[in-house]
Amino acid sequence: MKKQSIWTVDLIELFKLWLSDLVAFFETALMFLVLSLPVVISALVLWWLL
Repeated sequence: MKKQSIWTVDLIELFKLWLSDLVAFFETALMFLVLSLPVVISALVLWWLL
């Protein structure tokens, strides 16, 4: 039996996994930005009123 090398990986599957991780990261970042909007807007209004 031939020993499997670390370089014999399926690059398409690796790319799909990397892409799904990247999409999850950007979804989390976008959700954080959307959820922080009320705080940011109210802080900007209070800063403008000072």
